[in-house]
Amino acid sequence: MAEPPLVSIVINNHDYGRFLAAAIDSALTQTHPRIEVVVVDDGSADRSRAVIAGYGARIHAVLQDNLGQGAAVNAGFAACHGRVVNFLDADDGLLPDAAGRAAAALAGGAVQWLAPLALVDAAGQPLGRTFPARPLPSGDLLARVLAFGPWAYPVTPTSGNFWSRAFLEQVLPMPAERFRLGADEYLSALAPLYGPLVADQRPAGRYRTHGANAYWRDRLSLADAAEDCRCFERVAALLAEHAERLGLSARPERWRRRDWRQQLRLWLLHRGDPAAPPPGRLLAAALTDQTRPGRKALLLPALAMLPLLPAAAARRLGLSLLARR
Repeated sequence: MAEPPLVSIVINNHDYGRFLAAAIDSALTQTHPRIEVVVVDDGSADRSRAVIAGYGARIHAVLQDNLGQGAAVNAGFAACHGRVVNFLDADDGLLPDAAGRAAAALAGGAVQWLAPLALVDAAGQPLGRTFPARPLPSGDLLARVLAFGPWAYPVTPTSGNFWSRAFLEQVLPMPAERFRLGADEYLSALAPLYGPLVADQRPAGRYRTHGANAYWRDRLSLADAAEDCRCFERVAALLAEHAERLGLSARPERWRRRDWRQQLRLWLLHRGDPAAPPPGRLLAAALTDQTRPGRKALLLPALAMLPLLPAAAARRLGLSLLARR
């Protein structure tokens, strides 16, 4: 019988010393027989490095200055050896069977295994929901991504993804300065260009909501919308670059026009000036978007109402639409 593949769990940490031990323990207690745990500390100023030192030789520590999540992912991948790799956020945790499930699924040649995460509070108590709540897709998603661009389908946060090393070797190191946050957006956007995905609708781990998450936000501000807008453009540019490198046709302008969230962000940020998309374009984007029919029936009237509202009310409604997952 063939030896099971080595699975590397790369934990990226910055000032999450209060959660870090739980993340490391969840990696070390995987039921898969061959596990490697790498912990990248990205310039923490709290007690994180003391926590890391307490594990001794059971983990491989990579200590670096504060360079951001993308640099931590690059450093962790360079230090690991697994055929299957997970990048675990230090405030999250994996269920014991996650690595085994992922390794079995990726044995068939897929580039990404993805599963939702169970939401827990700061103390680790279950909140009774998963993130994302929508079903995750499997199979060949190349045509969908080329048609709709970044975020063309539901994705799961960083910790819920396991990647084939063969895929990661083609896309890493990532441009770290552009991805001080959002490294998972880069990987999830590119994966369908390189092979099929396998989704498991059962949770892979726990996503901790504690008020200081970089990604999870129950409410959005205009500054959040602006950052998400910039992230879309960064990922779209790199997606187009990789697609063209592979001989595929990429149309970032069409992706932008067909993504109702990006159109809404642009409208909120530029309302009243020529850079704002016309309201009809928001409706057109929502009609062609991958949004589920039931949700679309609620979304379209809300988008149609936006131009009729006073500026403050339109901003509140628009941001609430963007915050819904």
